[in-house]
Amino acid sequence: MKRAVALAALAALAGVDVIDAAECRGPSSCGCSNDEFCKFDYGSSGGCESCSSFSSAAACGQDGLPSDGEDDCAACCFGRDASGDGSSSVALRTLSAAATTKTYVRLEGGWTYAVCAAQCASASLTLPCVDGARANASLVGAIDAHGDASAWLGLASGDAAAGEPWAWVDGCESSANRWHAGSGPSGPGAENCAEVFGTANGYGAAYAGLWSDKYCGAEELACYCEDEVTPAPTSGAPSRAPSPLPRGPASRAGPP
Repeated sequence: MKRAVALAALAALAGVDVIDAAECRGPSSCGCSNDEFCKFDYGSSGGCESCSSFSSAAACGQDGLPSDGEDDCAACCFGRDASGDGSSSVALRTLSAAATTKTYVRLEGGWTYAVCAAQCASASLTLPCVDGARANASLVGAIDAHGDASAWLGLASGDAAAGEPWAWVDGCESSANRWHAGSGPSGPGAENCAEVFGTANGYGAAYAGLWSDKYCGAEELACYCEDEVTPAPTSGAPSRAPSPLPRGPASRAGPP
């Protein structure tokens, strides 16, 4: 299914308009690496700066950067526009890397893990693959733009209580680790699916961007589907196949 058709189908299901926003241009325009943005201090290009120098999207506009640099700082490091206010009308958040662009589509309402994954797969999309700090920040930016407390990640264990490992959806290569203390591999193994906290998580701002294990049958979580576009391979093979649903029994609910 072509990207535009897939996004339109899922947007219709979600009842929202499709809007691309917060594009990170540092890698493509300036050769910036992960966790960096382009200052655009030479017009259409510029030097790269670490995201660790800034504490928030709003701070990007308080450091004397050129306008394009402010925007790239906010987009690459925090997944939102430089004003930092977000907009509830934004359905998609876009993250550009050297060879890929990630776009998130939010479905209205609360969803279980399996149903969320199935709805994403029906449009040839997947649950979010967080392959680095920038992707995590972009996803949290999308969550915050809608005021959601948390959202499902494409990360699950078949049976955490039995010691089965946590694995990302097929096609996701990631060694990222944002588990908060006592969750995931270091937790008691009672819950088999993963969520990522937004700022409005109910536990405090320090939890924003952290992951927690979650009962897979919980229906109150937001569902964000990811579309990752890569340059068409010369062989003509598809760049990414739809991911199957993770297997494993759901377990009891509980606090993070």
